[in-house]
Amino acid sequence: MSIAVGREKADITLPYEDNKGQASNLTLCEVLQHTLTDAILRGNSGTAFVDPNLLNFSITAADRQHVRNSNALRGAVRDIIAETKAKGIEEGTNLISVLLTDQYYLQDEERIIDEVLTLFAAGSQTVQMTTANLFVYISKDHRIRDLLNKEVDATLGPISDDFSGKFNNEVAQDLEYLGYCFLESLRIEPPVAISPF
Repeated sequence: MSIAVGREKADITLPYEDNKGQASNLTLCEVLQHTLTDAILRGNSGTAFVDPNLLNFSITAADRQHVRNSNALRGAVRDIIAETKAKGIEEGTNLISVLLTDQYYLQDEERIIDEVLTLFAAGSQTVQMTTANLFVYISKDHRIRDLLNKEVDATLGPISDDFSGKFNNEVAQDLEYLGYCFLESLRIEPPVAISPF
C-alpha cells in the first residue's frame, strides 16, 4: 500500500464496521483487505444470483455496511490526494504523485482513487488466491508434494538456524520447482480481476 499512497500514509487509521455492526479503527491496509473480502462475499450472495444488477443497491444491512466502509476508504484516499496536492507533488514518490502529474488523471480524483484501490486489490488478492490454489493442487498429488518437500528441505535446511537472516533472493531462486508449481497453478486457475470499490 505504501507504493500507492506513500510510506507515511500506509499506517493511517480509519473507521471500519464489521459484519456484526461493531466499529473499530483499523489501518488503511486492513480496511482495504476487509472491504475487499466483504465485496467478494457480497458478490457470492444469493442477491447476486437472483439479479446481478441488485448489487448496485443497498438492500440488506450488510450492503449498507459495505457502502459505509467503501465510502470511508474512498474518503481516506481522497484526503491523501488533497494533502499531496497541498504539500506539493513530489513526482514519482508514490502512485498518487505519478497520477497527479498525468494529464489523464489530473482533473479526476475519482479515477485516481479507482486506480489506487484496484492496484491494491489486484496485488493482494491475486497472490492469496494463487497461493491457496497452489496448496490445493499440491495436496492432490503426493508425487508433486514429495518433490516439492525434497527441494524445500534441501534449499532451506542449511539456513534453518537463521532463516530470517540468511534467506535472500539467491536462496529463493534455488526453489525452482516451487516456482514452476506456482506458475502452473496460476496457468490452471488464474485469478479473476474485480474492482468492488
